[in-house]
Order: sequence, then structure tokens, then C-alpha cells
Amino acid sequence: MTVAVLLGLEPKLLATPHFSWLENALATHGRSACLEPQDIVYVGLRDVDPGEKAIIQELGIRAYTMSDVDRLGIGGVMSEVTGYFEERDMDIHCSYDIDAIDPFWAPHTGTGVPGGLTLRESHYVTEALHNSGRLTSMELVELNPELHPEVDARQTTEVGLGVIGSALGRGIL
Repeated sequence: MTVAVLLGLEPKLLATPHFSWLENALATHGRSACLEPQDIVYVGLRDVDPGEKAIIQELGIRAYTMSDVDRLGIGGVMSEVTGYFEERDMDIHCSYDIDAIDPFWAPHTGTGVPGGLTLRESHYVTEALHNSGRLTSMELVELNPELHPEVDARQTTEVGLGVIGSALGRGIL
């Protein structure tokens, strides 16, 4: 939903009082959207609803599923991703959804689906973004330590902190 709003796909939502500030900011800059489809790259998709799938395909948003990760390896995927932004001479903002990681490693999310990124792959994504020299900002979303009280929340929290550390340049050597 957030990306749909930023792409300008939800004009009625922008017209509500809560979003008037965004509508006004866009109008001031002569724009109808904050993002263009070519500004977005998804990595690690595996559970996409039909509406999301249609939008990704119709708008030509670059997307790598877990099948692509299996086929190309996470190194190949991230080489393509960072190359894409290099070719476009664009900085990168990473919105890292913790549920991209397999719930075995990061169970404290509301939308965990088996078959996600491994612990190592999850770090490689942000290592590659850091190493590209184009990563300017990042957010980590969907980590909720209140969920799944039967599992120690430190596990998911440590995974999230590790991914952030990799984005900041913490490496093995």
C-alpha cells in the first residue's frame, strides 16, 4: 500500500486530510507521484498477491523472486541490482522487510513465509548495497518482538541488527 501511494496509484487516498501534506508537496514540485516504477527493485519475493503481481507486471517493476535467487545466486541477483542503479546513476534507499528472511531465522514478523532468504543471503543483500557506494538510507520494517512469544525475540532482533550492521559496512574481515 505504501509503495502504491508513492507511485501515485492511490489518488483518492492522497486526497484525504491525512495525506494533504504529501499531495501539496507533490503539487509544489509539479509531480503526481514520489516514485516512478523504474525507481523500484524488489529482491526475494515469494508470496505476492494477485493485485501486487499485476501491478509489478503492468508497471514493469524490476523484481527478483526466490526462484531468481535460486537460479542466479544472491551474488548474481545483487550484481544485477547494483549494476542497474549504477547504470542509472541513482542513489539507493533500502526498505528492508524482515519477512524477506525465512522465518526459521527471523520469526518475529507478522507475515513470515517459509522459503525466504537464508541468514547469509540476508546479510549479503545489504553488504552488496553498502559496497556499491550508492546506499544513502535504509529502514528495517516488520520486525515485531511482541509476536510469537514462544520464541526468544532476541533471535529476530539480532538478525535485524546484523543486517543493519552489514548495510553500514560491518563485514567479515
